[in-house]
Order: sequence, then structure tokens, then C-alpha cells
Amino acid sequence: MKHLICLLALVVVLAGVSTASAQTNAFTMKLKGTITTDAGKISITEADLLTAPTNKLVLVINDTQKCLGLFDVSGTNIAQDVFATWRFVMLENGMFNGDFESSGYLTNTPVAAHPFNSDIQATGKASLKNGQMKGASISLAGVWTDPYHDGLTNYPAAIFKGKLTTVQSIPVPAGY
Repeated sequence: MKHLICLLALVVVLAGVSTASAQTNAFTMKLKGTITTDAGKISITEADLLTAPTNKLVLVINDTQKCLGLFDVSGTNIAQDVFATWRFVMLENGMFNGDFESSGYLTNTPVAAHPFNSDIQATGKASLKNGQMKGASISLAGVWTDPYHDGLTNYPAAIFKGKLTTVQSIPVPAGY
């Protein structure tokens, strides 16, 4: 009986440890990237993904639901989804990978002429201090526009390569 009580106590403690380590964090991000088509290259920054010049590009890392989201945020509210992951894995050392997928077309943005409708691999590392996330650095590479998907035959095929870096940690936006 004593062993059963100890075993149950251990299970409760371990469950508490795994729950305590799961967290949701938000960071304003800088983006530097290039959309490449047969016609040439277009350099983009975070401003090119936002619906207003005062908005911020915000990365949400949800370790509880195992997903990443990149959002156009106005004040403390989400104005538009930019990218969201379908699959996401983070290791205990902070390394992670996920595939950003289109959350719909980026409307009312400077890159609307090159619609994003595909998948971009996001490989990164979260900065951890005392078990808390302090930021992330993410390399991005993949298909930006697939003209054979979603009826976008009027748009050229485009690939993307870029880098996201943390500006600062912020509260998780309303509406997330």
C-alpha cells in the first residue's frame, strides 16, 4: 500500500512538472526575406505583411497546443492571421521545426500582388532562461506561391527564403 501511495504521488508530481513547462509566449518580430520568381527577386520585411503601418508582426509559440502562429497585430488585437503551423515540434533545448501554411491570402498588404498559398518550413531555436522563453530566431524557406493550387494560375510560381528575429516579448494578443 505504501508503494502505491508513493507511485501515485510521483505521478501527480510528474504531471505537475510537465504542465508547468508548457507555456504560450508572444514576441514582436522582425522579418527579412526574399520572394523569388522567374522575373526576379522582391525583398520584404515585416511591414510588407501588415495591414497598417502601426501594426506589429507577432509570433505566438504555443507549447501547450504544439503550434506556431504569426499574426498581424493592431494594438493588442489580431488584425489578420499571416501564417499558422499544421505540424510543430519543440525539443527541450528550444530547437523547433514547423510548417507555416497559408491562413488565407494576405489581403490589404504590400505583398498581396504575390499571394501566399503554400508551405514554408520554419526551423528555429527559442532562447530559454530559467525554463522561460525569452525570444526566438527562425529560418524560413519554402514555396510562397503555387500557381497550381487554389486556382492561382494568373500568378507566377514563387519561392521564399527569410529570417525572423525577436524584437521583444509581449502579452499574448487578444483573440488568440
